[in-house]
Amino acid sequence: MVVRAAFLLLALALAPVLCCAEGVRIALRSHVEVQGAIATLGDVAQLEGDEQLVARVSTLTLVELTDLAQHRISAAQVRTAVLAVAPGRIQSLTGECLVSRRALVVSAAELVSAAIAAASADTASETQATRLRDGGALTVPDDAQGIRLVADALDNRVSGEIPYRVRVMRGEVELGRTLVTLSVVRYRSVAVAAHVIHQGDVIAAADVRSMRVAVDAVSRYAPGEADGLVGQSARGDIAEGTPLVGGLLKPHLDVHGGASVSLVYVSTGIEVTASGEALGDGKVGDVISVRRSIDGQLVKGRISAPGEVRVNY
Repeated sequence: MVVRAAFLLLALALAPVLCCAEGVRIALRSHVEVQGAIATLGDVAQLEGDEQLVARVSTLTLVELTDLAQHRISAAQVRTAVLAVAPGRIQSLTGECLVSRRALVVSAAELVSAAIAAASADTASETQATRLRDGGALTVPDDAQGIRLVADALDNRVSGEIPYRVRVMRGEVELGRTLVTLSVVRYRSVAVAAHVIHQGDVIAAADVRSMRVAVDAVSRYAPGEADGLVGQSARGDIAEGTPLVGGLLKPHLDVHGGASVSLVYVSTGIEVTASGEALGDGKVGDVISVRRSIDGQLVKGRISAPGEVRVNY
């Protein structure tokens, strides 16, 4: 009888211990920063007790972190979440927690570098870009995923003071943006007048040289080589060193529409010439229509020299 009573007293004494071994003890941390968009119980609390139960409740989501603001997690909130999956299994629950999402600072230097890289992406020219103004560093939510910086020019000028919008992206989601203003100067080699060229002069290879110039609204359209310029004529006087853009030159013509031309007929060694009026522009080798002066008849001929059209070509 004495042994039985002693056994009952021992069982009663061990009952709380056995109960505790089957539960979980939760101590909320005072402040936590998490990496990612959710905070779980395992993030914000110290958990002890039954290992399987601890593993189960540690993954419970307590709050979604959509920004960098602090969120307060109370003991009552935790109790409700745990009891929903493990009724009666909380041994103890203490404290409250302020949780926020870990911040990632993108420095001003990184943002400026992204803008300069965008400005230098034009491989057709050599670019010198320097910072004029920036908006400072950007603070965005941290995550296990990486970020990328995307910079876009907000002005279509090729040189000068150009603003760039720089965005911090995670996947296709924009986390933040800022404005970086650069001083941009672009250089390229273009074809320029090697010396003074006078109105009406026909361009020869010796009239053109290559020169490195700062690109502006005019020189951006200048050709890089003399090819295609030789044989054209100057619309007006062109100063030495002037980029030879299309508006300064025009195709050289050996015959102009409305001008008098010599019509040449050749047959069995006999050459006959007559006069006529050209009905179109052209250069040597082109076929044009001509109105004969003697009778007004239209004939076709190939331009064989300046002011001369060969009929039986």
